Formats: sequence, structure tokens, C-alpha cells
Amino acid sequence: MSPKVVVLEVEPDISEALSYSLANEGCKVWNEGDGRRGLELVREKGPDVVLLDLMLPGIDGHEICRLIKSDPV
Repeated sequence: MSPKVVVLEVEPDISEALSYSLANEGCKVWNEGDGRRGLELVREKGPDVVLLDLMLPGIDGHEICRLIKSDPV
């Protein structure tokens, strides 16, 4: 089974480069540049890894990290 990765990154160039590299290594990748939508994506997809920008709009990366850690899933 392919590793699942969610990339939460506001800069499109960085997000695209990360996604391209991860996909080439066999990962299933989802991208989002907004904190609120990104948190929903993490909850929906249940990824193995989240690559998290700290300066996201909507909800910043620090808060997303706290919310992911406190989620009982």
C-alpha cells in the first residue's frame, strides 16, 4: 500500500515540488494551501504523514498540529 501524504503549503512552487517528488517515490499525495481546508483534508484522508507550513492562512500550522495531536482518531 502506498504511503499517504498531505502537503499543507501556501507556496504553490514548494507544494508542487514536494508533491512531484513524493509521487515519484510512490506516495499518494494531496495538497492544500489553506489551513481550514487542510485540516478537513487531514481528517478525511487519514494520512501517514503531514508536511505542514507554519504560516498557513485560515488556521496556522501550529494550531493545526495541536488539533491533529488532540484528535482521538
